[in-house]
Amino acid sequence: MSLPRATCLQAKAVSSSKVKLLWKAPPIEVGRGQIIKYSFRIFRRRKGVSEFVLAHSQFDMYTEYVVENLRPFVEYEFKIQSFPTSNDTSQLQGEFPSTDTVSCMTKEEKPSEPRNLRVVNATQDSLAVRWKPPRSLNGLLRGYRLYFDQQASGDYSVVEISADATSYKATFLFPASTYRFQLLAFTGAGEGPLTPIVSHQTRDSALNRFKTLGLHNISTLQIKCINSLNVICLHSHTHRTTCTFFLSQN
Repeated sequence: MSLPRATCLQAKAVSSSKVKLLWKAPPIEVGRGQIIKYSFRIFRRRKGVSEFVLAHSQFDMYTEYVVENLRPFVEYEFKIQSFPTSNDTSQLQGEFPSTDTVSCMTKEEKPSEPRNLRVVNATQDSLAVRWKPPRSLNGLLRGYRLYFDQQASGDYSVVEISADATSYKATFLFPASTYRFQLLAFTGAGEGPLTPIVSHQTRDSALNRFKTLGLHNISTLQIKCINSLNVICLHSHTHRTTCTFFLSQN
């Protein structure tokens, strides 16, 4: 006489690491008045993996169990094996039967932080940043949020960036100014952690470099043309300076 099997196995994800299983136990009476008490073994495997592993073994008649310690946003397969706990099982033959296999995907979780956020290019009014995706997506990546501000400023900007992007160029910045950047990724489960702050300065402008020479303090300025391309600038507080101009032919 073969042992009946459990039926109607169902699996439902209850979190990013737990799946609840429900099933129907075999009939207690298997024939000729023989009463069988059952226990159940629960097996799981990641979809695509050949071998099942034992997730739980229970010696009672409960017909539900929550499988824990699973990975987020991963599809698992489950089956339930029935085995008798009665003393007299001499008339039972064959292997202990199992339910049909059912599959279930765990829920999403927040992703880990993006990796290697860095500034890759700087101009007078822009900074370009680049990064690598999170090591653990834990779900379907929906996008990124980039936060940046000018150091010592009370205001900041937030930019939402598509999930397939790995770079961004911040524009209309002030020259010779330090800006700070932080980045996070998000899934349907919410926002992951922010990266550490990355700071970088925009390049100085030609006007600022000109001012550092002290020429903005000139009180008297005389211009004397030497030829069509060179002009001598004479002022009261500095030595003679030659300034080169490119003149239009029109």
